Amino acid sequence: MNLLALDIGLKRTGVSFCNDSDCVVVSLETIKHNGFDELLAALKQIMKDKSVDSVVLGYPLLLSGEVGEQCEIVIAFSKLLEELEIPYSFVDERFTSNSDALDKDASAAVSILSTYLELKS
Repeated sequence: MNLLALDIGLKRTGVSFCNDSDCVVVSLETIKHNGFDELLAALKQIMKDKSVDSVVLGYPLLLSGEVGEQCEIVIAFSKLLEELEIPYSFVDERFTSNSDALDKDASAAVSILSTYLELKS
């Protein structure tokens, strides 16, 4: 299964990928966008190019474990994925940010996908 993971933001979204053959998670890019329509257009091309079967969305719970405003943003974006009829899952991303990473958004997407794969194994 080819998986795409997203660390969704209002202006920047980190993207990582893992394919069936080697299951190594790689950082693809950080997409800079001005809204979900722009983001979705960029993701459609990536999903086509990479033959993506499913998407993993980072779910940014508050440190307390409660749903916050950022979670609502991710839920809103997930509705757009439903329209594309692409399966998706949520993964708790509270501890995925790496403040030392050059590209924090893409690095967080790698952590999100790695966490998802660990939970599935």
